[in-house]
Amino acid sequence: MYGLGRLSGQNPPTPVLLGRYAITAKIADGGMATLYLGVGRDGDGKEELVALKVIKEGLSGDEVYEAMFLDEARILSLLGHPNVIHTHEYGITKGGHPFIAMELLLGRTLADAWDDHANESGHMPLALGAWICARVAEGLHSAHALRDDEGALLQVIHRDVNPSNVFLTYDGQVKLIDFGLSRARKRSAKTGDGIVKGKIPYLAPEQATHGPIDRRIDVFALGATLWEVCTGRRPVSYTHLRAHETVLD
Repeated sequence: MYGLGRLSGQNPPTPVLLGRYAITAKIADGGMATLYLGVGRDGDGKEELVALKVIKEGLSGDEVYEAMFLDEARILSLLGHPNVIHTHEYGITKGGHPFIAMELLLGRTLADAWDDHANESGHMPLALGAWICARVAEGLHSAHALRDDEGALLQVIHRDVNPSNVFLTYDGQVKLIDFGLSRARKRSAKTGDGIVKGKIPYLAPEQATHGPIDRRIDVFALGATLWEVCTGRRPVSYTHLRAHETVLD
């Protein structure tokens, strides 16, 4: 969650400063990172609130997880689309703590909004679901179309498009978030053998069965998301995944 709805009130961790931002409160915990509320100054000297994503203490110093975390940061820093969460800066503190400073989004996820509609009417209106997913498609296209300095496609794939990673702000913006499982041509961290990345109900068949993948798996996942929010049902059940395969959320 990238909003202010779940502040824990816990004391800030060490280090207190991440780049030019001071940690003020904890927002949420994830599998690989913790999200904090940060405050700093923008270029004009005005106070600026941000979401600070910090690799978990127990994973700091782990080469694999740090590579994954910094790969996400590098990909996010290249994106500049209004339908993708904006990254202000990223880096590693002198104490060795990798962090990402992102825009602070106030609102809720599409999954949360879908739950409310399900409780009230059974499903989200088609026009609303289609409009939200169209905005996500625009953000996805900006990631898929990213090129390096030589003009070659970076081949960015999100790999985890689903309602929990679509954020709806209170002022009407739609943001694609969480590129932690994304893949790109110049990414340092590699997926291990036998590991499927993504959430099962949204996996394209080639993704679920270790086939070659490209940006079309994101389009498939977005289509599954659109179907789910507009019908209240998941279109596919992936019961054929072998028991020894691991799925990372």
